Amino acid sequence: MKKILVLMLLFACGCCLKIHGQDRRPIYLHGLKETHAEWDNWSTLFAAERRMTAGDNQDHPSQTGVLDFVNHVPFLTNNNSILFGHSMGGIVGRHMERTRTNPFSGIITAGSPLDGARIANSLTGGQIGSYVTNGIDKVLKGPIRQLGPAQGVLYQVASHYFKSLAEAYINTLIQEKMSSQSATDLAENSPYMNNGHRTATSTMPKIHIYGNENSPVLWRIVSINKGWTDGYLVGVTQQAYDVCVASKVVNINAAFANPILAPQYTYIADGWDTSAKWIKNDSENGWNDLIGASTPTSKQVTSSVTNWTAMNQCLSQYHPATTQQYAQCQQQNTQNVTTTVYSTVNGISDGFIKATSSTGFLSTWSENAAKIEALGVNHLEMKDHAAIKQIYNNIFDGAIPGINSVFLTVRR
Repeated sequence: MKKILVLMLLFACGCCLKIHGQDRRPIYLHGLKETHAEWDNWSTLFAAERRMTAGDNQDHPSQTGVLDFVNHVPFLTNNNSILFGHSMGGIVGRHMERTRTNPFSGIITAGSPLDGARIANSLTGGQIGSYVTNGIDKVLKGPIRQLGPAQGVLYQVASHYFKSLAEAYINTLIQEKMSSQSATDLAENSPYMNNGHRTATSTMPKIHIYGNENSPVLWRIVSINKGWTDGYLVGVTQQAYDVCVASKVVNINAAFANPILAPQYTYIADGWDTSAKWIKNDSENGWNDLIGASTPTSKQVTSSVTNWTAMNQCLSQYHPATTQQYAQCQQQNTQNVTTTVYSTVNGISDGFIKATSSTGFLSTWSENAAKIEALGVNHLEMKDHAAIKQIYNNIFDGAIPGINSVFLTVRR
């Protein structure tokens, strides 16, 4: 009998250990036009280092709208699970939390356009085409003015070359990520974004990770999209900038040396200066305009404000005031005041989604969320960047103040 009891106790302990060892079941949702491979690195790492199961990591239809994506995700029983959503995956997770009963215990979004993706608006509004055309024109000003009489034919050749580069780099990035029904849904102030999920309240424990990529964000995210290191095009554009500046200096010196031809040399120098400015600054500023990172983000906050001086004067006529009289005086001297609150993270982005959107600044659904900055990480690097790994470890270890305990996950 004693042996049986011992065996039963050992069995019970073994079961408890097994449950404790596998009590964390992650749900992974990839971004727009991505696959489950986007989460493979982290799902493998988490399962190896943490008491997590392999979880649910599947391919989902991401181009046919948010609702289609949501409907493709199976109804999973919440077994102390955490949902991980990158980009559009975080929007789908929010929708699931709003429409399904207890789908998971907590949600972590990474680079999700919780207030919408301005780049989608810029695509449909034609601003991206204007940005590329304007950029080509400015980059060519120096070389074309330097070429003089031959500029007609060479301008056409150079324009075609630069346009091809723009198509291969900038337009490819945008078209690959944002041309679909889902991109329409994810646009700022789209019918989907204004359907109530964004402005609902929620007590679900949540964490929003937002990227803060180093400048120039455009050339870094385009480099990653092409399969290079994020600094590759940064180096290339720096070399182009140096050539423009050197050519400008040469022509300025020539203007001083030859007063008769000074207007011509000054005109050429101005062209090189325009080229240099676009490469160094205007390209970055223009891109930030396209993704909304350079536009101040604000929201209206209404609160009740009591004029205590007037209220005390009201109360002075009563000796002493009853509870009803106190309430009456307070009501008479209290009014709703609406103020404008500006985001403290304006201008920061992951190169694709501005930080204000990734943190849900305009979304009441996100008001109780913890916001974590991924310094030096762009939108496409969230699947394998070392800084993201450290963030996840800090979350699971409870090393970040204010993180809900539901995200704590024991190491193996």
